[in-house]
Amino acid sequence: MNEEKATTKKRIINALECAALLIIIIVGIYRTTFGTIPDVKGMDIDKAMGAIIEAGFKDIDIIYEYSDSHDCGIIYDQNKEGFAFKFRNKITLTESLGPEKDLTVVPNNVSSKIDEAANNMKKAGFKKFRIVPVTDYMTNPGQVTAQDVPAQLEISKDSIMSLFVTTIGNDIEFEVGEKTYTVTGTDPVVIDLQ
Repeated sequence: MNEEKATTKKRIINALECAALLIIIIVGIYRTTFGTIPDVKGMDIDKAMGAIIEAGFKDIDIIYEYSDSHDCGIIYDQNKEGFAFKFRNKITLTESLGPEKDLTVVPNNVSSKIDEAANNMKKAGFKKFRIVPVTDYMTNPGQVTAQDVPAQLEISKDSIMSLFVTTIGNDIEFEVGEKTYTVTGTDPVVIDLQ
């Protein structure tokens, strides 16, 4: 009788261990397969992309459209949000190019030094642009590594687009015409070219 109780007890313990293992496997599959797509409307493109990638989604498309009510570089629409499969959902974000008035062609500033890029922005007619300091040990300080609006798109001269510039802890100093600018710290800074 004691042997029978001991065998039954072992079977129950084995069944519980198997159930626990099954729960761990299911939870692992759930976490890698499902997720919640964050609502990124109103965020700038960098924060929006970061939030979506952090949630585990990788298939992201960006559509660029003019908007009178949203600044350049702001996400104002997305095709999906909420609970979804991570690997079967393409997320489409709509990024504002700003208003469709007084347009100019966006110059290609990627790989340029910041002084050259700033002068390109001024020549294109932009009144302001944003410098976003980044740490990138593969490029020299003061080099533009990316821009939030692709080159050759037409956007309003009143739009404030972002240039991502390597700082590696250094201040950025550059000249546009006769004026010298200095950017310190790691926070984005809007440069007024007027």
